[in-house]
Amino acid sequence: MSRAPIGQYPHIRLSHYLGANQSIGSVTHHYTLTPISIPRPTEGEATGEIVCAECGGVEYYRVLNERSTLAWRRLWLVLMLVSFAIMGLSIAYIAVNGDQPIDGDETLINLVLVGLFGGFIVGLILWNFWWYEDGVRGPGRFFRRPHGLKLPK
Repeated sequence: MSRAPIGQYPHIRLSHYLGANQSIGSVTHHYTLTPISIPRPTEGEATGEIVCAECGGVEYYRVLNERSTLAWRRLWLVLMLVSFAIMGLSIAYIAVNGDQPIDGDETLINLVLVGLFGGFIVGLILWNFWWYEDGVRGPGRFFRRPHGLKLPK
C-alpha cells in the first residue's frame, strides 16, 4: 500500500536537518538519518526513546503494531479516494451543466467549485499521509526542523 514495508522495525527514520546548499535552479537539503530501534509489537503499541546520531538529542516515539498501521494506511487511502471522488463529481457537474447555475441558484455552483479545488488539495495532502504512514507517532511527523521523520531513499 505504501513505499514503506511493514516489518519488525519501522522503515521510517529519525532525521536531523543539517542545512541546505543552494545553486542556480536547485536547493539540496542534507539530513542525517537514525534508525528507529523500537521493535514493532504484536499487540498495542510500544514507546521508546531514540537518540539522534548527529546531536545526541533524545526524542520519544510510539510504534504501532502491524494491524493498526495497516488500518491507518487504509483510512488515509479511503479518505484520499473520497476527496478525489468529490473532485471528479465536481468536474462531471461542470462538464454537464457548465458554469450556469440551475434555476438561478448561485450557491450550488460555488459548492461545486469548492469541491473541485478542495477535493484536489485535500486529496494530495491525504495521499502524502497514506504514502508515508509507517505506524510511528511522535515529534517531527509533520514538521522537520531539526528533527523529523523521513523515509530513506
